[in-house]
Amino acid sequence: MNFKQKIINILCAFGFALLLFGCQGPSSSTLKDAEDKASQKDFKSAISILDKVIAKEPNAQAYLKRGLSKVALRMFKEAIPDFDQAIKLEPNLADAFSQRGLAKANIGKAKEAIPDFDKAIELNPKLADAFNSRGFAKYALGDPKGAMADFDKVVELEPSLADGYNNRCLMKLNLKSFKEALGDCNKAIEINASLANAFANRAFVNLSLKKPKEAFADFTKVIELQPQNIEAYNNRVMARFVMGDFKGIIEDCDKVVELNPNFGLAYNNRGFAKANLKDFKGAKSDFEKAKAIFELQKNKGPHYQLAVENIQLLTAIESGKMKLPAKK
Repeated sequence: MNFKQKIINILCAFGFALLLFGCQGPSSSTLKDAEDKASQKDFKSAISILDKVIAKEPNAQAYLKRGLSKVALRMFKEAIPDFDQAIKLEPNLADAFSQRGLAKANIGKAKEAIPDFDKAIELNPKLADAFNSRGFAKYALGDPKGAMADFDKVVELEPSLADGYNNRCLMKLNLKSFKEALGDCNKAIEINASLANAFANRAFVNLSLKKPKEAFADFTKVIELQPQNIEAYNNRVMARFVMGDFKGIIEDCDKVVELNPNFGLAYNNRGFAKANLKDFKGAKSDFEKAKAIFELQKNKGPHYQLAVENIQLLTAIESGKMKLPAKK
């Protein structure tokens, strides 16, 4: 998963979690029903209930909650009109501005999102998720110092919230402030020992600090918490590579392929491990599979080129045109 995608995922998780039960509004049982469905992650049912509420009696909280459910379903464009209506009905509703900014940021409109976050903070200077979302938007716009100031504010406002430290850890990691990032990850894990993203971020920090064994342990913890997390198995390969554990690389890649047979990078990684174990036939087969998958995905980037080059290299070895260095 690249950094931009991580930003999107964190924005969604952080913003929605803070607002799910935090909105104050009508005590209508139908709104409560919608909240119950949302808390059960049944967002489609929540939207259906809110459709009826809005048809009968339009109000800002119903539009806000429907927008939130749409954001949870990654229906970002569809959520924006709901936040627009919430703001129209309640111009001082800080949460609506914050969530509209979140939706805009998730459709690549970080610049347009900033004024919404600014307005949300103006209306409610203690709205932590607005600072959090604005921090990621600022980073995406090339303002890392401004982003860090916002993440500092999140931690100040919500010192017992693990996500605040974890998100600041992620930012520091990408700014290459590894020791400081480690401290934030440790704090996030201290607060919430089940926060898988914090272990994943700390694993990357440990890799950057040249601590592969610690990184391996953190990736393993992510897998323990999320056994179906393909990225965790794929990322653990990096720690195994630094440790020279090629058999372990094959095991992790086998699991990735089991979970997703079309994960081309796993075949590349497994091919590399097999080649290092002198299983050239198996390695070539994996690189050919990777190449085929990347072609189907119309992805001829660096990973595709690597597969092609390794196929050529292994073909040369098979034909005798290239000889391996003699063992000393």
